[in-house]
Amino acid sequence: MGSFVTLASIAAAAALLSVSPLDAAPAAEEMTSVREWVTNSFGSASSLPFSFVYDGKSSRDLLTTWDARRSEKRLDDRRLQSTITYADSRTGLEARCEVIRYLDYPAVEWVIYFRNAGKSDTAILEDVRALDTVLPCDKTGKLLVHYADGSDMKITDFAPRETVLAAGESLRIHSEPTSSIYALPFFNVEAAEKGVIGGIGWSGWWYADFVREQEGGASIRAGMPGTRLLLHPGEEIRTPRILLMFWEGDRVDAHNKWRRLLLDHYSPKPGGKPVLIPFIGSGWGALPEAEQIKRLRWYHDNQLPIECFWIDAGWSGKTGPIGSWPENAAIRVPNPDYYPNGLKPISDEAHKCGMKFLLWTWPNRALPGVGVGQEHPEWIVNGEAVDHGNPDTNEWLIEENLRLIREQGIDIYRQDGYPVYPPDSGPDRAGINQIRHFVAFYRFWDALLERYPNLIIDNCSGGGRKIDLETISRSVCLWRSDYQVPMYDPIGMQGQTYGLSFWVPLSAGFARTTDAYSFRSGYSPGMAVGYTDILTTVYGEDYAKLFNYEEGRREMNNYLSVRSCFYGDYYPLTCYSVASDVWMAWQFDRPEVGTGLVQAFRRPDSIYESARFRLTGLVSEARYEVTDIDEKKPRVMSGADLMNDGLRITIMDKPGAVVVTYKRL
Repeated sequence: MGSFVTLASIAAAAALLSVSPLDAAPAAEEMTSVREWVTNSFGSASSLPFSFVYDGKSSRDLLTTWDARRSEKRLDDRRLQSTITYADSRTGLEARCEVIRYLDYPAVEWVIYFRNAGKSDTAILEDVRALDTVLPCDKTGKLLVHYADGSDMKITDFAPRETVLAAGESLRIHSEPTSSIYALPFFNVEAAEKGVIGGIGWSGWWYADFVREQEGGASIRAGMPGTRLLLHPGEEIRTPRILLMFWEGDRVDAHNKWRRLLLDHYSPKPGGKPVLIPFIGSGWGALPEAEQIKRLRWYHDNQLPIECFWIDAGWSGKTGPIGSWPENAAIRVPNPDYYPNGLKPISDEAHKCGMKFLLWTWPNRALPGVGVGQEHPEWIVNGEAVDHGNPDTNEWLIEENLRLIREQGIDIYRQDGYPVYPPDSGPDRAGINQIRHFVAFYRFWDALLERYPNLIIDNCSGGGRKIDLETISRSVCLWRSDYQVPMYDPIGMQGQTYGLSFWVPLSAGFARTTDAYSFRSGYSPGMAVGYTDILTTVYGEDYAKLFNYEEGRREMNNYLSVRSCFYGDYYPLTCYSVASDVWMAWQFDRPEVGTGLVQAFRRPDSIYESARFRLTGLVSEARYEVTDIDEKKPRVMSGADLMNDGLRITIMDKPGAVVVTYKRL
């Protein structure tokens, strides 16, 4: 019995990682479009797709008079990097743009760095737009901007949004103080069956403005607001990262190209391999060692195929009665009343059972007179945290958390909390401390991953509130929204998967119960369950006797059998809704291996018992073995029938959920 989790994990990983990269190469027209756009946009100082104001003058005028240097190198067989540097010989300011054009996707990325190479302070640098360009657009055609809500503890978290812009109309999307509270930092500008999907790599404040110009064209400007500063000699800052992917044809197909682009180039690769998010059992941290091991063993000994054991907040603190977990988060030492031997006995037991070990942290949390706040009171900002932007603090944070990972046997490092940095010192340094903070924060994560290349970082950040290009390339989000606290809402979870899947391919869902409707609402590339906490709350110590083991094993194993499908292409089959009287359905398809699934949910107040869904992305001439995972009675249908006539699904339960898999024969 001791090896079943390990074997399940290896089988699942092999099924996912042994296949070739996702198919459907970009069209030649798309690759030509991006190549021409890069040449035209970065070819001269007057056409650059970014802008700034320096010493009261626009960069559109200034850069044509500055010294320019260009270099180019091939990073690998899929990326070509160009570096363009403009230097002002009068004041010493250098503007360096590093551009990466992808050779396997119709996409281009860039970051701008500003450096003072002179011997005195620069003039004022302001109104820095990391993206400032106009996309061609027919005067009379429809211009649509697609985007999504962020994670704001609402049932509509990650809801898809669409705005139609008429001539002269504008739209602004933004988030603050972190990157994905009010809106996700992604967008798709569509006109006449072609468009551009964009992403912003900045974990703090950002904005994106869209204007339908009167004379035609779509103006897009994006960046970090409020930047107005001078640079001291030798000082360097950077802008948000910008990624654009050009597309033609069907918008949903374009989003699937975007998903593949992010999976290939902007997703973690622990140990050099694409990340496989484990199936996780989560629990509260303020419990004795023996109870944690008991709960871990309960999953293992009852053949509940958990691949990772998660200890959340509450594990750290001082001797004596534990205080509130936010207070004790400032003490990164296991509470001796609960963990006299530290957490290593628990991580060792998890590893013995073939599981990974996940530990919650709030690394920048600090209080006056406590821990580091006692040793370095000058480090404390706003009485609540330390700032990554302080070089001494950041180096301490790196070493402190490397020690934590090493001593406690951590495989998945779960980071919570929010950014804290001091106010800027004056109007001529506006934005400098935010920039310093997030640049150092990326260095913090990079240092952890450099020392522990197999480490997985869980980007919690208050529940999905720091999702952007920079974070998703280093982490995965295992807790997408605090909307699911304290109670679980299947409709909210369904909505999160529906909306987020257009923009971010990797995240995890959650379930608290074993009934099919609730559990299947949590299906995602990763998934966590919180059985031990909720069952203890409801049943006390009798939870082990009252748990529905047959249902639990069935639902958990069903999920593992289809998990790899969620790493494929995504097709919504219904409209988005959080109403209780509708159906919601989607399809995930892996064309490179000919497999996929359809999930359908009948909400509790829906009067309809069946629905028919036309599938997408199949081979018309091929035959497919189609199986309801509950009935397990396969039938054979042609790709043409599934795409034209559709797949009929009946759900008698209210609420109810059906999962149908298909496999190309």
